[in-house]
Amino acid sequence: LGTNIAAEATGGITINTQMVNNNQAHFGVSTTTEALEGWEGTAKWTKGNKLRNYRAMAILDPFATQFFSLKSSNITNVRQINGKSVNLSRAGSSTDYWGRRLFEVLDIKPSKILNLNPSDASNLLGDHLLDVAAVQGGLPHPAIAEASVNNDLSVFGVSPKDFETLSAKYPSLYQVNAPAGVYKGQKDPFVTFGSYTLLIAFKDIPDDLVFELVQATFK
Repeated sequence: LGTNIAAEATGGITINTQMVNNNQAHFGVSTTTEALEGWEGTAKWTKGNKLRNYRAMAILDPFATQFFSLKSSNITNVRQINGKSVNLSRAGSSTDYWGRRLFEVLDIKPSKILNLNPSDASNLLGDHLLDVAAVQGGLPHPAIAEASVNNDLSVFGVSPKDFETLSAKYPSLYQVNAPAGVYKGQKDPFVTFGSYTLLIAFKDIPDDLVFELVQATFK
């Protein structure tokens, strides 16, 4: 479009949403759940403030919570994380927020919760120094695909029943159905929870520029 846009890596979806709201970024990737929580000021990360300075541009792909462990650990569902060590990606990220919410709702008590980046977590997993790692993102997620190159993994989400329990408290969540074969060695489909990635813009960005960006996105 002839518009120079500089991409910036951040601490995750909640950080993106706050940055756009504060006009520290003109555009950002949020999700339908985080954008709603920011707008209504219902999540802890909003500190009680209603963030009303961003606007929705376009809904994109599913943003799913995914857990993975070594097959040799025999951990194949979130209930088995009870008493185990788990990495929830960076502190304050969507993975961290939703992982802790999930554990609270289902009364799962890990022995240790770490907040490492996904690559470091994969290394610890491969060295048998971590039981489970979690990520949020598309299917397939690069961190899981990378970890599966040198390790036999079990990739899982939540049971349909546990999703119903979680969504009863957080009704903005979607059930995500991951088909078999998304990852190497994944023979069975699995159910998990998530939302949809959402492009947002600062409220004062010109409408014609937003229109052109949305049009280019769908093309």
